[in-house]
Amino acid sequence: MGTGTAHAALRHPQAEDPGTDRAVRLAARHGRLPDRRQAGRRAAALDAGRRVPGTGSLAPQPAGGGGRTTAGSGGRVRAVRADHPAGRQEAEIPVTVDLTWTGSQFLDPVAHAAQIATALGTVDLTTKDETWCTAVAAACARYFGLPDGSVRVAAGATQLIEVLLRKHYRGLVVDVAPGFHLTATICAQAGWRRVAVSVREPEELLPALEPYLIQPEAVISLSSPRNPLGYQFSPATISTLLERARGVVVLDEVYADFADFSALSLIREYPNLYVVRTFSKAWGLANLRIGFAASAAFEAGATIPLIPNAVSGIAQRAASHLLAYPDSVVESISAARKSRDRMIAVLGGIPNLRVWPSQSNYLCLETPLAGALAACLAEIGYPVRLLHDLSGYPADFPVGIRLTVPRPPHDDAVLDMIAAVHDRAVTR
Repeated sequence: MGTGTAHAALRHPQAEDPGTDRAVRLAARHGRLPDRRQAGRRAAALDAGRRVPGTGSLAPQPAGGGGRTTAGSGGRVRAVRADHPAGRQEAEIPVTVDLTWTGSQFLDPVAHAAQIATALGTVDLTTKDETWCTAVAAACARYFGLPDGSVRVAAGATQLIEVLLRKHYRGLVVDVAPGFHLTATICAQAGWRRVAVSVREPEELLPALEPYLIQPEAVISLSSPRNPLGYQFSPATISTLLERARGVVVLDEVYADFADFSALSLIREYPNLYVVRTFSKAWGLANLRIGFAASAAFEAGATIPLIPNAVSGIAQRAASHLLAYPDSVVESISAARKSRDRMIAVLGGIPNLRVWPSQSNYLCLETPLAGALAACLAEIGYPVRLLHDLSGYPADFPVGIRLTVPRPPHDDAVLDMIAAVHDRAVTR
């Protein structure tokens, strides 16, 4: 399924072999991998500015080079220095781009915020906007070509998933793993019965769900594109699932703006489908907390227990503005997809590395060098996620990392590092 040569599966917990530290040291001396001084010079150059679209000039960069820094870290990440003269040392390394954050790396955060601020104008903060976000819901329906009345808006995809599960719970939630941990969290808090169904390859989905499709009380919760694997279930697979499932299907599509297909096109045909989307990722409104769910059931009069006034007027106006003037978002999505596909093509040629096909804005890489690779990337300012650090990630899946696709020139810096770590492992 993935490109690249499949490696021998390593199982979690991740046991670092003695070569891991050596790989870090050797990689730091490899010609393609910047040493400490080279990394500092390159990071400084990247932080100094970036090309202004449509011009040949460089614009000043905000701290962090236009990327995201780790929350609460002050723009620094803790990393292990294996080559320190005094032995293994932990050090705080400046973050160039936080590749653990799966929001858009291709929207200029300063220009994006300025656009929203201008659109808000002189908003009156002493009053409130619409209680049920009906104007935003109508704007979503128009933009995505959905039936009138089929959209409900709430304070992010997280709130919508929770509300949908609470509305439809009848004794069983079937949670396709790996995926967003929210379903597991809600079930644990509510004391509900939850069955986690582990699905690795896309063709495993329907056989894995087979025992539950005939159970009308079963609420099936899954994501597509998948987090962290990145691939998307095919339209045929989703359609077959919806035809056979007697219960409700809650489909988390928070990364579908980066994909070729959306199950939004299926809601007219399958009233048991609820598609959940967000403005936090591709649309760059993570701090405003707004998202929507779409279903033919809403059009037919179905209700869900939404909280009144849950979405601020600022969030409503920002989302409405972007839906009316989406050019910057559309351009950023196109750029992210282009960089993603280029990175997949390059990574596919690296031995002992599996890169999963991705329809999201991040990549899932399985490699026996995951620990060394994550340490080396953090060392030059690019923190990533180890797969088994993600909540609920199946213990028997191979080790690896998830990284968000960075904008140029950071993508080349990351590619160079990945290649160097694997080159040294092959030649040593």
